Amino acid sequence: MNRSLIEQAVGSPHPDGWVSEMSSAKLVRPPTRPDSLPGDGRQAAVVVLIYPTVDRNVLETVLTRRKDTLQHHPGQISLPGGRVDEGETLEQAARREAEEEIGIDRNEIEILGTLNPVWVPPSDFTVTPFVGWLSKEPVFEIQVDEVAELIQVPVARLLDPSIRQFSSVRSDSKERSVPWFSVADHQVWGATAIILDDFSQRLRRVQESTGRK
Repeated sequence: MNRSLIEQAVGSPHPDGWVSEMSSAKLVRPPTRPDSLPGDGRQAAVVVLIYPTVDRNVLETVLTRRKDTLQHHPGQISLPGGRVDEGETLEQAARREAEEEIGIDRNEIEILGTLNPVWVPPSDFTVTPFVGWLSKEPVFEIQVDEVAELIQVPVARLLDPSIRQFSSVRSDSKERSVPWFSVADHQVWGATAIILDDFSQRLRRVQESTGRK
């Protein structure tokens, strides 16, 4: 697996299949913000950072575990990112948040493209995911007020079917089977799982079509 494969995956069409279950079907909610909601929803941006390890044999990405003391989404596994500030573009917000949360120089991130935006009903955020490339493995510096743990994951691990799990969740007075990722002994739900699944399905499709690993 190399940068060229990642670029092809990001530029490929959005896949059908399991990602639709991750996004909303099991929770009975619309995947995008309904037109019936008044006003404008809030905007956020995250970045799926891809970088080679020091020996350059493996490509990795990075997740964070949010501190349990945070008001919003405490303890959840997230991608670097956050709310778009006034006057910022989505890409600028993704770069800034990566720098603030995990110490990556925003100017060293090369944006390869975007994945499908994800609407988060409880907070009314529409999250736009960027895929960013770093030429070498970064030296991380976490923002201790927000980030409890840094989780580095080989990109190839996202393609392993064994990490896809289902749990029973009660929603709308019904028991529903909800999908999630098991990554590095953590449960990855919600918007982060949707984004990672979108990315991994695109990557799998390109690998299968080209015969490359």
